[in-house]
Amino acid sequence: MGKDYDNQDMVICRPTGEPIDVKNVNKRLDKLIENLEMKRIRFHDLRHTHATLMLSIGTPVKIVSERLGPCESRINFKHVCSLLPSMQVEAVKTFSESMQKFKNAHS
Repeated sequence: MGKDYDNQDMVICRPTGEPIDVKNVNKRLDKLIENLEMKRIRFHDLRHTHATLMLSIGTPVKIVSERLGPCESRINFKHVCSLLPSMQVEAVKTFSESMQKFKNAHS
């Protein structure tokens, strides 16, 4: 659209930059999920899925929080821990290994 594009800093918009009706987004997502024979998920849930996957691959919490934007600038750590208990186990293991290396280097 060039100079005619109305940049409103939206994730999803019309080719002109204008907002899309939320009902249309939900209908299209529902149809896509139905075609893929997946469990239904709300559009907003995609944010949480994205955050969970990013955390599970080791993306720092601060980066994930920034990606979610100002409306969720703080991640509820209790929620994160309940979603990804394996991350807690891995963190303890990594910390323990680091302390062992430190101990060995200084003994």
